[in-house]
Amino acid sequence: LGAALGDKVGKGSYVLTSRDANQNSRMIKRSIIAGLISTGVKVGDLRTMPIPVVRYESGKEGEAGGIHVRMSPFDSRIIDILFFDESGCELSPAKQKAIEQTFFKDDISRAGIDEVGDIMLPPRASEYYREGFLSNLNDSAIRKKSVKIVCDYAFSPASLIFPSILGRLKIETISLNGVLHPQRTSKTHEEFEQSTETVANVVKSVKADLGVMFDVGGEKIFLVDGKGRRIHSQKALLTVLTLIGMSEKKGTVCLPVNCSIQAKKIARKYGLEPLSSGATPQRLMSACQQKNIIFGADGKGGFIFPEFQPSFDGMFSVCKIIELCSELGVTLADVAGKIKDPEISERSVYCPWEKKGLLMRKLSEAFPAAKTELVDGIKVIERNSWILFMPSSDRAAFNLSCEAPTKKAALGIIAKHAATIKKWLKQA
Repeated sequence: LGAALGDKVGKGSYVLTSRDANQNSRMIKRSIIAGLISTGVKVGDLRTMPIPVVRYESGKEGEAGGIHVRMSPFDSRIIDILFFDESGCELSPAKQKAIEQTFFKDDISRAGIDEVGDIMLPPRASEYYREGFLSNLNDSAIRKKSVKIVCDYAFSPASLIFPSILGRLKIETISLNGVLHPQRTSKTHEEFEQSTETVANVVKSVKADLGVMFDVGGEKIFLVDGKGRRIHSQKALLTVLTLIGMSEKKGTVCLPVNCSIQAKKIARKYGLEPLSSGATPQRLMSACQQKNIIFGADGKGGFIFPEFQPSFDGMFSVCKIIELCSELGVTLADVAGKIKDPEISERSVYCPWEKKGLLMRKLSEAFPAAKTELVDGIKVIERNSWILFMPSSDRAAFNLSCEAPTKKAALGIIAKHAATIKKWLKQA
């Protein structure tokens, strides 16, 4: 796989590599490096590093892209291999397909005996990231506020970088799980809920301004306000969007097709221009590279502030939220407490790979064009609700998302359409 990428970027190119703390990720990353240098590609190995640092470094020294290897956050039996382009964003589907074809055809141009690539440690990558990070914040406003936070690093590499940044900003921090743990790179749903509850309890105990838990890559964050109330990811999107609106910033905000109806209403209320984007990380990051985009989010804990970099960065997101609250003289609890919890439900329905096209055609014929939005999958918009049908990119399934006035109504709509899909597949 490393050789397939090396063949595409070309001999003499420069590619970054990194991984999480798990020893299986280390094994896979080293084999990828062997493949890369066999095609004459120079490798900058960042070793164990948060994903946002790798994204930020990509392209700064002429890198053709980067690779990050990690254990899946959801299943400890699976290893994810993430490919980045020269801007630090996910590779486009076309580029992914090209690498895949080279891999399966095994049509790879190897380097000559004197052309094997070098392996080096990129100098000062962490320092460059830290300086760029701080230069994009109103640090004086943050320092004046005397903020206290609870931070659960979830055994992620963010613990290698973020404490020094918080120290520079004079943010008092109560840290949890701030060490690397090779066997703790994935969480079950129960472990996630328990960790969030722990953060909430500590926030209340120490009277912190907010609590945050990172995902294992340092890209996404899960928030708790100063009253110990968990802010679920869709509501967190609305809360941060409201803070941006209150700050009187002007520009376009990038919102995924599966976010709440409230998001566009909030954006327009504050004079911001909402732009609908695909729900996948690649499509969202690609959209955030356009001009005048000041914010993007996926509604699943990922926030993008293109002023720093057009990709998810949990560490910068935490400090940006603190900056906005400090400048406005409000707390996260003040803003989140005034926002209604969105009632969004999700469900996956089995669909064989070869029948996904058939199902998309059936869905497009079943609903009038005036009610549908085709940004990513098929979104059907009704007066007080919407439902999104989106084929999974990595599983034999269709993902259904629905928002309605109540949870019961959303579940009912999903159940109805899931039954219809199963009926169509049975008849096909």
